[in-house]
Amino acid sequence: MTEAGEDDVMFEGVLEAAPEKVWRALTVPELVGAWLLPAREAAAGLELDGTEEGLSRIDCEVIEAEAPSLLRYRWQADGEAESVVTFELTRIAEGTWLRLTHEPALARVMAAANSNGPVMLAA
Repeated sequence: MTEAGEDDVMFEGVLEAAPEKVWRALTVPELVGAWLLPAREAAAGLELDGTEEGLSRIDCEVIEAEAPSLLRYRWQADGEAESVVTFELTRIAEGTWLRLTHEPALARVMAAANSNGPVMLAA
């Protein structure tokens, strides 16, 4: 399991389902839509559409996937900074131990065209 940073939001708990079933709930658009937000396949992962609920549209680009134990999305809501959401699934006697970690916005360094070094650090 990965270590959570001090600014990360983390949830851990037991789900009474096998990791394979939880994996499907995280990756199949129709199943994601049943528990999170309406979802559809996108070129690099999923697109969540919260507009009917007064929320943003969210692009979820898969950056790491090891079925059925690890899924990491680059998460970007309209008009907000990019962050990373990680789902770690571990088989246990009761079903699945789920650890969900949402890392804060990734810092971006923008450099001058002539490579004089960073001119802005945005979080």
